[in-house]
Amino acid sequence: MVTIFVLGFTWWAINIQANAARALTRVATQQTQAARDAAESTKRQTDLIASQLELSTAPLLVSEPSSKVVNRGLGMAFHVHYWKGTRENVEGSATFVTPTTLAPGSEAELRLPNDWGCWTICYRGSDGQTRWTTAYRDHYKKPQEHVIRKGTEEVHIG
Repeated sequence: MVTIFVLGFTWWAINIQANAARALTRVATQQTQAARDAAESTKRQTDLIASQLELSTAPLLVSEPSSKVVNRGLGMAFHVHYWKGTRENVEGSATFVTPTTLAPGSEAELRLPNDWGCWTICYRGSDGQTRWTTAYRDHYKKPQEHVIRKGTEEVHIG
């Protein structure tokens, strides 16, 4: 009888300890998830701040209907050149604008033949990232497209 009582008491103590261990495991799992969520939130905030900083110093070239390119951004645009077609169509036929560097608010003339349905302007910002503006003649739904290369990724912007 004593042996059965000792076994029952031991089983009861082990069961309480196992339940406590399971509860601790659940809490540890929740804390781990909370730490992951906090890290992801911090990463998103860092990315947002980096994007805001970049936009506050980045050039943005816009092709005007008057055959001009204007830097509407807040940073310098370097090595500004253009060609007929989209980004994929460059085949050594690029023409540099004069001047090849455009400060914020500056403009340069584009010599666009009437048969060009679209053209691409390529330039770099002070951060060294390559940027493209592809403009479409008589395309009202999508008059221009802006792309930035960030490392190996290409990002389309408004």
